[in-house]
Amino acid sequence: MATVKRKAKVSQSKTKSEGAPQSPPSQRARVSEGDSAPAVETLTKVQRIDHIIRMMVDGEWVTGKSAPRLAKEWNLSTNTIERDSAEASRRIRDLVTPQEREELKARYLAKLEGVLARALESGKFEAAKGILELEGKALGHFEPEKVEVSGNLSDLLQLGLTPNSKEAS
Repeated sequence: MATVKRKAKVSQSKTKSEGAPQSPPSQRARVSEGDSAPAVETLTKVQRIDHIIRMMVDGEWVTGKSAPRLAKEWNLSTNTIERDSAEASRRIRDLVTPQEREELKARYLAKLEGVLARALESGKFEAAKGILELEGKALGHFEPEKVEVSGNLSDLLQLGLTPNSKEAS
């Protein structure tokens, strides 16, 4: 009788796995459920972006490292994850109103003034010089730096550098 039950369990598990819907390979992520074998869950673009936003807000996102790791984990291309992370960054940026941005800038400048005072008091003039440069950049006192770019047109377009882009001006 015990052998019959085992066979029944095996046939039930085969039926479950055969009837499970297969998600497209471009949107699969491994999700473990306790002690059981890993299951496959389809992540939508919105879910991926929300996950990346949480990572960024929690300080877990590392540029150049997180995208390849998630791409491997989710079985997606690194470019897809990088596009999702760019969208996540835009959404985070859009959450801050212009007034909040000005308040953050004011707090940043106040912190710089405090650090500058301590650097000058302790005779650390190189540090003070660096702080003054940061303050000048934050206040927009310096002209944008000119950057020479060389390469063929397709390389520049892949980088997003076109004559009309903000980076090129």
